[in-house]
Amino acid sequence: MKKMVIILSAVAAAVIIFIIFSAYFKDKGSESIRKSGIVQGTEVNITSNIPGKIAELCCSEGENITAGSVAASIDSDDLKAATEQADASVQRAIADIKTSEANIETAKARLVEAKLDKERMTSLFQESLVPRAKFDSSEANLNSAAAIHKASVSQLASSKARLKEAEAMFSQQKARLNDTIITTPISGVVVFKALEKGEFVSPGITIYTIVDMEDLWVRIDVEESLIGMINIGDNAVITTDAKPDKKIEGRVSEIGRYAEFATQRDVKHGTQDIKTFHLKIYFTDTERFLKPGMTVNVEIPSDKQKIK
Repeated sequence: MKKMVIILSAVAAAVIIFIIFSAYFKDKGSESIRKSGIVQGTEVNITSNIPGKIAELCCSEGENITAGSVAASIDSDDLKAATEQADASVQRAIADIKTSEANIETAKARLVEAKLDKERMTSLFQESLVPRAKFDSSEANLNSAAAIHKASVSQLASSKARLKEAEAMFSQQKARLNDTIITTPISGVVVFKALEKGEFVSPGITIYTIVDMEDLWVRIDVEESLIGMINIGDNAVITTDAKPDKKIEGRVSEIGRYAEFATQRDVKHGTQDIKTFHLKIYFTDTERFLKPGMTVNVEIPSDKQKIK
């Protein structure tokens, strides 16, 4: 009898333990994933391709700007003068080519005439109808005409080479002049203004940072131990500390392919670093409450009901 009681007690204990563990793991599996994140968006830094003094700026921080509009301009007086000078060099080279072409036509006519005269003098000299001096003179005239024609052809080649160089310089100066007008490739809001009118800017230095407000998302980082619980398309709920009752619907749209920084390092040389994967969560915010750079709270429910 005593043995039977012990057996029943052991069975009861096992059942209780099973129920407790089942409830624990059931609750564990049903827990939502809660993380803090940052609102981000498509971001463009507006920079200059050339060095110079800023002549004009379009906007202050917080203002809207439209794609293709002028964001800033660089003082262009020196570049305008250089471009005009380069254009003048092109026009001179074109004029030189026309002159060289005219000289070639003149030299060609003289060469034809000198050849005919040489042929006539050769025939007359062979018949002893003209003295040696006239024959020699016709030969000298032919050689001179040939040399002048050759020089004219060479001059034309040089003029064409100068035109090519002048056009290249003009194109370069024109491009630099065009670079004084800086436009924005996207529409958005100026979130950062780095320089003021009259300041000097170097190539590559940011003048403005613009964020596309039509393309915002939340980035969160999730430990590798939880990443298997999340799928593309999973629902997410976004809230803020400023308005905790305001819930914004989101959806997991991207899961990082590679593990990134570790949230916990192995300092005991006996465990592994715990790394994270980044998640991108797009959201619907018709009121435009969320702004780039805001810290938000993200909850991914365990039911994984996807937004249709």
